[in-house]
Amino acid sequence: MLSQHLPGEAVVGAAAVVIAVGLFLTATTARRLGAKP
Repeated sequence: MLSQHLPGEAVVGAAAVVIAVGLFLTATTARRLGAKP
């Protein structure tokens, strides 16, 4: 029964990490392009 809760939490956690990393990379890339076009 416990194993049924883990996948859902893992998916939500993974999605949060992916979104956070995506926003970080986007901001970093924008700064690099803005600083050195």
